[in-house]
Amino acid sequence: MSDGEAHVPQLVSSKQAAQTLGISESTLRYWRSIETGPPWIKLGRRALYDVADLVEFVGRRRRNPSVRTMEVDDVSL
Repeated sequence: MSDGEAHVPQLVSSKQAAQTLGISESTLRYWRSIETGPPWIKLGRRALYDVADLVEFVGRRRRNPSVRTMEVDDVSL
């Protein structure tokens, strides 16, 4: 996309966004109420999510496994 072009969002419903993220719709509703979670767009009475924002939200939460390894003998149960 060049500098002069506007981003046209691909919008999905709260239900679709929740399914994409693997969480409940009520969790998304709660996140909106405490102003956390992925950005959302209000059109009329509907809360909609841009797919690009959902992808970015998930990407920001990516964690790499620890480089430390654990020997089987080091674990005592």
